[in-house]
Amino acid sequence: MKHKLTGCLALTLIAISGTACSSKDSASSIYDKGVSYLEEGKYTDAAGSLGEAVEKDPDNSEYSVYYGMALIKTGEYELAAEMFDQAIKDGSKKKVQKLNKEAYRGKGIAYYNQDKKEEALSCFESALAIDVLEDLDQDIKEYLGECYLATKQYDKAISLYSELIKTDKKQYSYYINKAKAETGKADTKASKDTLNAALKLKQKTEEDKYNTALVHYYLEDKDQAVSILNDIKDKYSDAYAMLGDIYLEKKEYEQAIASYEAYLSKEDAKDTSHISLKLSNCLITTKNYKKAIVVIEDALDGQTIEYKQQLMYNEVLAHENNADFEQAYALAKDYMKEYPEDIKMARELVFLETR
Repeated sequence: MKHKLTGCLALTLIAISGTACSSKDSASSIYDKGVSYLEEGKYTDAAGSLGEAVEKDPDNSEYSVYYGMALIKTGEYELAAEMFDQAIKDGSKKKVQKLNKEAYRGKGIAYYNQDKKEEALSCFESALAIDVLEDLDQDIKEYLGECYLATKQYDKAISLYSELIKTDKKQYSYYINKAKAETGKADTKASKDTLNAALKLKQKTEEDKYNTALVHYYLEDKDQAVSILNDIKDKYSDAYAMLGDIYLEKKEYEQAIASYEAYLSKEDAKDTSHISLKLSNCLITTKNYKKAIVVIEDALDGQTIEYKQQLMYNEVLAHENNADFEQAYALAKDYMKEYPEDIKMARELVFLETR
């Protein structure tokens, strides 16, 4: 979940800046334009403008923080972490502390999205230790809880989620994550008790019903979860995504494909990159390579590409399995330029050179 200027920055700007500002524009005006793009959800344009503002004024922590946030939205997590690191400054002034808290949180998100949970955990703890911007604390604690779970620090997770439940007794995710930690400690009774406590919450909205289905899923009552999700799917789009996950887990690929496609067709679909990745996995598994290619290309054309590496990898596989070796080879070379440390794709590239 969620938060130094280097030699590669100039190259990154060339790649991501579709609407370059005039060199005569001031750093502040370029920054303002970047923030507007960010608020409008135009993340690639935002990264281009904010990166240019940072290039003009690399010592401005606010610019670096916002550039880092834009980079998270475009999936450039390593550079985002560098920007947040650059933003962190020594000083006791309130403005410095606010920017430091945002920078530590942002750096934590960048590490979290790279699956570097230990590093993310340290950043979130540093952010939480700064006594300003208290409105960010709940969000930071939610990320911190996820990191405790990922690093198997179950006692800390249980303590944190117990605290969060006291502050918001209606938040299903707190019960579910607390139960996961209790399961991690092999305390099955405590885990079931926590989940059953969540089932006692009043169901006032479709979202509440969705969360109830999620609780049933973790209680291993998948049939009840599917029944609830089917009842609400036309009113609550996320139900389609969860149905797809359950069908995928059961290896019922055609139903998973139908559910994921239904989700992506909804105007309010949010997690499109991730669902597109799961859909492409199902299509590749069922040997529907042409359709997988279309799904991946559509996902890679989006403004937010949080699963870019995995999607690009699947794109190579889909073309290769579709016997389009020339295109697969070209895509594999592009992939290796962005992710040169991927040994598996390096081997794939050697194989494709022989085709």
